[in-house]
Amino acid sequence: MYHTCLRSARGIARDGAGGRYNLRAISSSNAPAAQTANPLFWDDAYPIALLLKRQHSAEDPLALDDVALRSRVIGLADFADDPDGAQATWLEDIRREWVELH
Repeated sequence: MYHTCLRSARGIARDGAGGRYNLRAISSSNAPAAQTANPLFWDDAYPIALLLKRQHSAEDPLALDDVALRSRVIGLADFADDPDGAQATWLEDIRREWVELH
């Protein structure tokens, strides 16, 4: 798949203890994804959910259908994966993380 080719080049920082993503390493800028230090891919559920929570804090993730969720994910500045490569399980994982952060 498309995202597996790019995964080895990405550098999202994780802390040593909990394995969670370093929030400072996740950009919220409007720079094109190809120029960001930490590109996001469909299976990066937690950092995607963090950015969605920041950018769409008033929205209820459970009220969004998959099409709306997909459009919000591909609209993130750091998103670098194939926009048509979303799998239902990845969207479910993103939604679950977002609900937990909500």
